[in-house]
Amino acid sequence: MNLYKNFLFVLFSIVISGNLNSQNALNFDGTNDYVNLGNSSSINITGTALTMEAWIYPTSWKSQVWQGNIISKESAVGTGYMLRAGSGGRLNINIGSGGPWNELTSSSAVLTLNTWQHVAATYDGSYLRLYVNGVLTDSLAKTVSIVGTVSNNLYLGESPAYPGRYFPGAVDEVRIWNVTRTKAEIVADMNKEICNIPSSLKGYYTCNQGIPSGINTGVTVLNDASGNGNNGILTNFSLSGSTSNWVSGTTVTPGVRTTLFTDTVCSSYTTPSGRIITTTGVTADTLSSALGCDSLLVFDITISSVDDSVYRVGPRITSIDTWADHQWVRCDSGFAPIVGENNRFIIANQPGDYAVIVGRGNCKDTSECVSISLTSITEHHPLSKVFIYPNPVMDVLKIEAQFSLKEITIYSLNGTLVSKQRMKNNQLNCQWLNPGIYIAEVNFGTKKTRIKFVKQ
Repeated sequence: MNLYKNFLFVLFSIVISGNLNSQNALNFDGTNDYVNLGNSSSINITGTALTMEAWIYPTSWKSQVWQGNIISKESAVGTGYMLRAGSGGRLNINIGSGGPWNELTSSSAVLTLNTWQHVAATYDGSYLRLYVNGVLTDSLAKTVSIVGTVSNNLYLGESPAYPGRYFPGAVDEVRIWNVTRTKAEIVADMNKEICNIPSSLKGYYTCNQGIPSGINTGVTVLNDASGNGNNGILTNFSLSGSTSNWVSGTTVTPGVRTTLFTDTVCSSYTTPSGRIITTTGVTADTLSSALGCDSLLVFDITISSVDDSVYRVGPRITSIDTWADHQWVRCDSGFAPIVGENNRFIIANQPGDYAVIVGRGNCKDTSECVSISLTSITEHHPLSKVFIYPNPVMDVLKIEAQFSLKEITIYSLNGTLVSKQRMKNNQLNCQWLNPGIYIAEVNFGTKKTRIKFVKQ
């Protein structure tokens, strides 16, 4: 476990130190463009808990703070919620309780033009609060309940109830929560993408789309990374050049979704990227995403192996692997298990071909067949001088022997019959086999022997 923790620490250090990137944002011209995020129930937030966050790069100020809508879901009858900026650099939160508006505007100019800054506004049933770059700037006691609005959609960069209140500048990392985020939580997450999405995050817009300041006429949907499906439709954007388009965003740490895989396997483990792990230990793959939030896959893999070697003395055949489970089988009877023969050794009381399936957990392997003749026990028979190549094989498996082989039977490692074929020129076409490890049983008259081979 300590090895795993130390590995993750080093790995995350590499990921974080090597991936501080300026990602994309969405620029609003402040004249007529906005994003329509729809009106699903997940963003129709009510009650006494709300948090709105965004990175903003204002390029000018509207004369009144309520004219520069960053996030707005409001109606003309005093319902909904808003995050706004204007009036020389002031920040504003407004929530509707079905009567008079309940708003808080910063007492001074807390925002700066042409600079990336993080803004957040919260409500907890008792106080409205405003934060800039994680610092609390203003608060106001207020005890009301937010009344949702089903009449108007959620907009970015404009008001759905009072047209013409456009925000001039770029916006990035927009987050809408139905909980009250604390100052510590805001500070902890504002400089990084969120990849392990909590259920309280109802709308999340990383804006990592398009080519910064390029031609993006086909990129007209703002993706919702919260998983709630609140994608936005870009309206009146030129989608070309440095304004009213996808542009370079703020510098945040790209998020990483981490998934741990723990397994005990036989021989090897293949990761989703196709890498084959053959030794016990902790390793990782990173699957990159064009929209951020790479997937860090950590593998804590134990490679379990068994020794399928056997040796024979007279009619007694013994397995080399002392601690494994054993099941003796008859090769000449379709690898049928011999009932009751589960010891490390077997004493053959009938002539025939014997093998043992050696297992430890999910890892199983089958030994070579040993031919027993009770009338004349010999350590070897002519078929022991049979060779196959190339091994591993891709197309044609060639069998080299001192005689012409009549038949070949292919089995999987667990003894399942795969194919039985007549031999031609001591060659076997393997193109149709799936990649894996197989057992080739070659037949010459009444004699048989088995050899393992790998199909690539």
